[in-house]
Amino acid sequence: MTRKDYELLAESIRLTRNKAEWQGQAIDESTLLAVSISMAQLLEYDNPRFDRHRFLIACGVHDSTMADVLATAGKEAK
Repeated sequence: MTRKDYELLAESIRLTRNKAEWQGQAIDESTLLAVSISMAQLLEYDNPRFDRHRFLIACGVHDSTMADVLATAGKEAK
C-alpha cells in the first residue's frame, strides 16, 4: 500500500465521524478509536515504517492520550 492509500483510509474514518455529527447522530467514540487502532496495527504489519500516531491523528481520534496508550499497548503485544 502507498501513503495515498493510508491517507484515504484515515479520511474515510474521519469523514464517518463528521457525517454522523452533521446528521445529528451520536457516534461511539470508543468504537471509532478501536477501529482506528486496529486498522493502524494491520497497516503497520504491512509497512514497518508506517507512522501509527500520524495515522490516528489523521483519523480524527480526539483523545490522543487514550490513542497513545492503546497504540503503545498494541506494539507491546507483538
